Amino acid sequence: MKKFNLIFVLFFFTSILNAQEKITIWVENFPPLSYKDESGNFKGMITEIVQFLIKDSNVQVSNWIMAPWARAFTETKYSANTLLYSVVRKPDREDLFYWIGPVSSRYMYFFKLRSRTDISVNSINDVKKYQVGTVYKTAANDFLIKHKIKAQLAPRFNMNILKLLAGRIDLVLDSDIAFKSRVKELDKDYLKFDKIFLADSSKKYYIVLNKNTDTQIVNALQNSFEKMERKGLLKTIQKKYR
Repeated sequence: MKKFNLIFVLFFFTSILNAQEKITIWVENFPPLSYKDESGNFKGMITEIVQFLIKDSNVQVSNWIMAPWARAFTETKYSANTLLYSVVRKPDREDLFYWIGPVSSRYMYFFKLRSRTDISVNSINDVKKYQVGTVYKTAANDFLIKHKIKAQLAPRFNMNILKLLAGRIDLVLDSDIAFKSRVKELDKDYLKFDKIFLADSSKKYYIVLNKNTDTQIVNALQNSFEKMERKGLLKTIQKKYR
């Protein structure tokens, strides 16, 4: 009888602990996919998707944290019960996380100043003649490394736009949808820039969770995502930002 009571007590408290588990959500400033408005509220296309998943699945959240990409990625990679968006899915990351998605397409272009008529890019090899700006530990930087293109690295994508305007670099490698939003965020004129060469369109953005996250949480979020797809809610949100 005592043994039975002990098992029951252990099961009871284990159930309570499991019920109380919460996730921490890490977010990069990546408008229009994820950003904060003037009131400090989390906004953006993928933010809306994640907010739906959290509400529909009843998963509890301890905190939403906006941080530079390298920190957000590292925290999610090594800390249990953490979620991060938006992440490019590629082979060297495949076993690091649980993946939910895809949640957005991804078109990476090289951008230059419109006034720089001396810059011409018709192939990836042409890029090697120029100074290119990108962000540390990103898929964009991995792409440049793969093609043996040296880059000037910055902690945030917005810094590359400022460097481009200052003449410190010649090109920026960035997502087409994000670049325009970054320029607006910096209160600069988008007409001063040209996107001149499509670098990559083979990958997509996903939501990821640390591999030590409770599988009940992972499954609940995955089920809610599949529900979004079935009901057409995913496409409805995506169309708002296109």
